[in-house]
Amino acid sequence: MIRRAIVTSTAVLLLALALPLTANAQSIYVLAGASLPTGDYGDSADTGWLAAGGVTFPVGEAGLWAGAEGLYSRNGTDVDDFSFKVFSAMGILGYNIPTESSLAPYVWGGAGLMSVSNGDSESGFGWQLGAGASFEGESNVTPFVEARYQSASIDEGTISLIGLEAGVSIGLGDN
Repeated sequence: MIRRAIVTSTAVLLLALALPLTANAQSIYVLAGASLPTGDYGDSADTGWLAAGGVTFPVGEAGLWAGAEGLYSRNGTDVDDFSFKVFSAMGILGYNIPTESSLAPYVWGGAGLMSVSNGDSESGFGWQLGAGASFEGESNVTPFVEARYQSASIDEGTISLIGLEAGVSIGLGDN
């Protein structure tokens, strides 16, 4: 099961990374925020932090976009010097919701590999859903805020978290 998840995740990420080479406008982004563990994971882990970065590129002219993202999250516990570390590598697909405002909402989802380490490391197929809004302007640097739900089933149970994030996207190429 883990081997299949790794192969599938790797294929999705390689495709997502290869496609930007043919796109005429892409962006890179970085973000940081709070990591709120939920479900079984929330029973063991405390609120922590997360950071992520990735690349996106448009698919056609109708607001659809795709990309790849890597995320790292750290959540403490009640035990001193013990924490959970979550890493994910996912392909993502999103949609910019049309609006006349400089506040540009969007939704997205993703799938790939998610790994958790608490001394031992376990990995599994992970998925995520999110929504956010960017603050469009004349610059190719665009701030945004978003929220996500991310989850994976591993041998020890389900790892799920809610991320509340802020970041910046930097447009490359012709926008």
